[in-house]
Amino acid sequence: MATDTATTLTNPAATTQAPSFYRRVGALGFGLIALAGVAVLVAGLLAGDVAEAAGYGLAFIVIGLLIGGLVWRVGRWALIVSGVLSLLLLVLVLPFSLFSLAHPESASDFLPLVLALAGALLGLVGSVVAMVESRRGTARAEARPGEAWALRGLLGAVGVAVALSLALTLAGRSTVSAAARAGATNVQIKSYAFAPGTLQVQAGETVRLVVHNGDSTLHTFTLPAAGVDVSLAPGAEKVIEFKAPAAGVYQWYCIPHSSLAGATRTGMVGTLHSR
Repeated sequence: MATDTATTLTNPAATTQAPSFYRRVGALGFGLIALAGVAVLVAGLLAGDVAEAAGYGLAFIVIGLLIGGLVWRVGRWALIVSGVLSLLLLVLVLPFSLFSLAHPESASDFLPLVLALAGALLGLVGSVVAMVESRRGTARAEARPGEAWALRGLLGAVGVAVALSLALTLAGRSTVSAAARAGATNVQIKSYAFAPGTLQVQAGETVRLVVHNGDSTLHTFTLPAAGVDVSLAPGAEKVIEFKAPAAGVYQWYCIPHSSLAGATRTGMVGTLHSR
């Protein structure tokens, strides 16, 4: 017999009853959001950027555990809060996540986003359906077969994405051989900056760079004037070769860590002087 959680959601004395299936789905969603915070902290610890990662990571952990616990234990007002927060997270984060979601080879970027977005989706669906069932008096403690399969499918997809991202990130850590490095200019990426940040070249010459990403996040070396757009996963090192453009001053930049300001870019940029 299905549990009538309509009473549970409006009567504090009834909160000891088992929550409905969709309340559990909502709570699970915020559990994934808390897990996204753990992923941020672990990535920061491995990269030595604990201070920077702690703020974001702890915020996700605290909010995820707090809201998830309230959804599980309290009732209607907690469902409203969780629904609003889930919707805000999807609206504010998803449009700016497409680049990172397209690069699973950077686990420090990819995993927190996948966990947070999957959690927000479950939090929104679980909260909305639980509120509707509460008003109609149709809340159920058990899932229907189709609902159970859908939930397992989503969680399975998240698990596969996590495993694939970790594998690609480990496989992407590479170095350039001494032979390939000969005659090339070294460019280091560290702490969201290029070093050197300025290069002098002759117009029309072939330029060879060895670019190493020493950060824990994915970067790009993008130089539109020479048709260069190369992604570098954390720990990756690549040879980049191009023909120097006509005489002038050009910018190269990292796509996710720079922004357009008029005709130039600000943030993580470098300058190429072609003579």
